[in-house]
Amino acid sequence: MRYVLLLVLMLPGSLIASPIKPYFSFSSESFAEPMAIDDFVHGLDGKPDKGEVAYTSSSVEGGITWQRGNSVISFSGIYRYDYFLKFSDDTIKLLHDINQKIHPYPGDTFDIELEAEQIRAQGIKLGITKVYENLRLYSAVSILDADKFLSGQITGTITAESNNSYLGSISLDDVYSEDPLLDRQTTQPSGMGYSMDFAVQYAFLKQYRIELMIKDLFSSIRWEDAPYTIATAENASLIYDSEGQLNKPPVLTGYEGYKTYDQRLPVKINSRLVYFQHSISYQIGLTYNEYLTDLQLGSSYEFSNFNLGIGYKIQQKALSLSFRKNGYYFTFQTDTLPLDQSQSIGLFFGYNGLSN
Repeated sequence: MRYVLLLVLMLPGSLIASPIKPYFSFSSESFAEPMAIDDFVHGLDGKPDKGEVAYTSSSVEGGITWQRGNSVISFSGIYRYDYFLKFSDDTIKLLHDINQKIHPYPGDTFDIELEAEQIRAQGIKLGITKVYENLRLYSAVSILDADKFLSGQITGTITAESNNSYLGSISLDDVYSEDPLLDRQTTQPSGMGYSMDFAVQYAFLKQYRIELMIKDLFSSIRWEDAPYTIATAENASLIYDSEGQLNKPPVLTGYEGYKTYDQRLPVKINSRLVYFQHSISYQIGLTYNEYLTDLQLGSSYEFSNFNLGIGYKIQQKALSLSFRKNGYYFTFQTDTLPLDQSQSIGLFFGYNGLSN
């Protein structure tokens, strides 16, 4: 975040009236497939539905853009936080039942699968856009200084023996900055790396435009002295008290240590086809982030000095409303109100001086 604030504070007000223009963007989207986001992050309070994905992806950028011929160059500070989870239905049901003190039936078996990918980083970003008559090409590279991460998985099978005890076998393989499961005391690792984004817009047949944006197409964060755990628990017993607290933790065998680890960030893709008819446009698009693929429909209307839009994501069942005027933009997305019951929430806003 300090890179973003430093660049924004360095921008004099005269830039607004110069060939060099400021820009700022904020983007945050969260989704929990099994239950409301608020319930998911606060002890799995809600009753879980079918679902295997939960994620949050947020970023803040602030910097400058300037145009030279058919090239637009941007330079900014960037802060980002991403957390992706993929899990089986059995995993969420077991965790929910334990947290809510719901007793299983003896003999119930749970197939455990949980994958996690997390990163928090800040840095600088350099981008270039080439503008042609019907074509726009964009590429950008971010140099990232990361201070928090998690990359790992848990797999296994657990069977209920009684109301508060389980027997099973579990495998754990994760690398982290802070141990999320065993509270292992470690030294803080350092992470440095890069991420590359690409985008293209192509207009054809006067009324159509194709748009494609790929974030983190190429990426690598190298963590030096990263703590890791590789462990298994065979035929282990888990016994919980009446408050849902683990009385008898399983006995794990394996390895703990430090290593150099290269973390790859999940690729995120946004694509859409736009059809223009006078002041109205219609869009159909596809979003993809390695954990979830979603179809999006939308439309917008161009008034004399501003634009209003509406969109709908099929998989997330989320409605979005957007507003654009004089380089400013704002979009809000949710699947329901009030927000504490939402499974999908998105907020996007910013300013681009070259859009005036």
